[in-house]
Amino acid sequence: MKILFISHEDSKFGAPKSLMELILTLKKKFDVSPIVLLHSKDNVYNFCLENGIECYVTGHRNLVLKNGNGVALKLRNLLKRACYFVSRELALYRVKRQIDMKQIDIIHSNVSIVDLGLVLSKKYNVPAITHLREPASMFDEYMFCRKKYLNYINENSFRTISISQYNLNNWLKKGLTEERNILVYNGINTLNIPKRKSGVRKDKIKIIFSGSVSPEKGQIYLLKAISLLPTTLHSSISVDIVGSGERKYESYLQELAKDLNIDHIINFLGYKKNFISTLDNYDIGIIASKGEAFGRVTVEYMSAGLCVVASSSGANPEIIIDKQCGYLFQSGDYDLLANILIDLVNNSFKIDEIGKEASKRVNTYFTTEINAKEIFDVYLKILEESNGGNAEK
Repeated sequence: MKILFISHEDSKFGAPKSLMELILTLKKKFDVSPIVLLHSKDNVYNFCLENGIECYVTGHRNLVLKNGNGVALKLRNLLKRACYFVSRELALYRVKRQIDMKQIDIIHSNVSIVDLGLVLSKKYNVPAITHLREPASMFDEYMFCRKKYLNYINENSFRTISISQYNLNNWLKKGLTEERNILVYNGINTLNIPKRKSGVRKDKIKIIFSGSVSPEKGQIYLLKAISLLPTTLHSSISVDIVGSGERKYESYLQELAKDLNIDHIINFLGYKKNFISTLDNYDIGIIASKGEAFGRVTVEYMSAGLCVVASSSGANPEIIIDKQCGYLFQSGDYDLLANILIDLVNNSFKIDEIGKEASKRVNTYFTTEINAKEIFDVYLKILEESNGGNAEK
């Protein structure tokens, strides 16, 4: 079975990580022959070379544009539109030269903000999957180079894959065709995640907050929660904020930490390529975002055996059973977040108990193997339907 995967411009965060783990598992355990189309020689490109995966740099671009009315923004968007159309035509030309599309069984777009897979599907009559990893709120926050883009997804995707019920519900509200959608939770490679040792006494409880630094991710709520902790607990904790974002907002958070007199507790570490390899050094993982479509970092924390404290928004309630394998608080309620942290610092045995249950839940529901098996089953179903009941092309 040959699957043509379409990557996108970002190669740092959750979506490309999920793609790399998926294609490697499909190749090793399900005898899938993956071919990957890339925007550039990025992290995914290097991964493909290291693992003997066929790949081509086609230079295709995302089709999202920032909303706004300023003259400068309109000019930038006009230039981006031109770049998008030129890059798409060049990508189609490169595909024609380098790939025998008659040998491709399915085209799988790893994200919904790239339409090259759907264009190829239409051109070569190959069934296409659009993986809905982005939140549907993107239709409120961005414009697209292609008009009525959701209609285009509906009309040209043989199947769409949503990564949580929360994400699916929001896409349906925007007009996604439900009949073609299949829910498949993301999975992670648990073997690559070091496990926290429980029962080990430490001088300090280490807290980690990983994610892009932005108002949507909610770092500000953690800072405000830490400021509410009794000063007697300050020497008992340290907080690492991992991730990068707009420098102006990063500087704002750093100044806020100083104003709240907690800058001696908070460490802004910036983007760390291999932060996962250090998870066993932490005790508590924080997720405070307003609405994660899935929450890959949440599952990574849990797999490492951390006690996760997460907002009850987005897909977090689908992943975490409150007070059993993590704690949930309403997004923005930093008073409750502070109270949970106080309880965990004063009763550190709970960190061990919750962390063990969290790791068990990930191994049961959210591994790469489970994810790959379910997606492979989707492939078989598509081939059966598109070939008149015969899954062998």
